[in-house]
Amino acid sequence: MVQSLEPAGVGARNLRECLLLQLDAIEQDEEAAEGHDFDLERALVGEHLKDLEMNRYPQISKKLGRSLDELKEAVRMLRHLHPHPGRLVGGSDAPPITPDATIHYDEDTDRYEIDMAHDPIASLSISALYRKNAQGSQLRQENPRVSLQQRA
Repeated sequence: MVQSLEPAGVGARNLRECLLLQLDAIEQDEEAAEGHDFDLERALVGEHLKDLEMNRYPQISKKLGRSLDELKEAVRMLRHLHPHPGRLVGGSDAPPITPDATIHYDEDTDRYEIDMAHDPIASLSISALYRKNAQGSQLRQENPRVSLQQRA
């Protein structure tokens, strides 16, 4: 299901599957399919991806029975595919993750210390309603019988 979403290749489990999904999508579009040799391109992606990475064109040419010119043209067409198609819509940079606090051990004082990334006092506040409810619950906890008798 995810693999049928746009852009083509999203949801692929590996590079090979990603590129093959993109080739399938291009083949469905008559205008985009023009000039492609899909049989050769699929063979290159499906069976010879590692050889392409290592520039082993003569070996690939012999195995597939195709000329070097045909191979180079197919590789030129493959260069238009995207190894990370999700970046086309989502951007490439994720914002850095910064912790709200870091805890470290101070050997001199034999204590753990907390360093807050932001000033904790500036944003820390307790609402009056919560404070009132918390005080009321403390009174009830001190003498639960009195609290029950008052409610009854």
